[in-house]
Amino acid sequence: MKKLFTFFAAIYVCSIQSIFATDVSGTISTDSVWNIGGSPYVITSSLTINHGVTLTVESGVTVKFNDNQYMYVYGGLSATSAVFTSNNPSPTPGIWGNIQVGNYSVSDSGNITLNSCQIQYSTYLYI
Repeated sequence: MKKLFTFFAAIYVCSIQSIFATDVSGTISTDSVWNIGGSPYVITSSLTINHGVTLTVESGVTVKFNDNQYMYVYGGLSATSAVFTSNNPSPTPGIWGNIQVGNYSVSDSGNITLNSCQIQYSTYLYI
């Protein structure tokens, strides 16, 4: 009986997490904070953090990427104890794009601070 209860409790928690996911895409143009209350955040289409703008990802937050999606950081990304991973139920290495900090020119530079974070199933981290 206890195993059956544990099984249904796990199913319930997984279904609640999916229901309350926060979908994000497009451009972040003002300083923003992603907290545990909105987690997981799902990058449904590539996301850009504009120049002069900082996205702060708080401890315990999960950021999931749909297949082949990217995050471009031209402003700032600061995260502590967050997980960046795939939104695919059967992820494989390289299934989502990458986090790219800056571009090829000095005017398109960004900054990133990741403390105790995990990056899973990404193609690469491009700095």
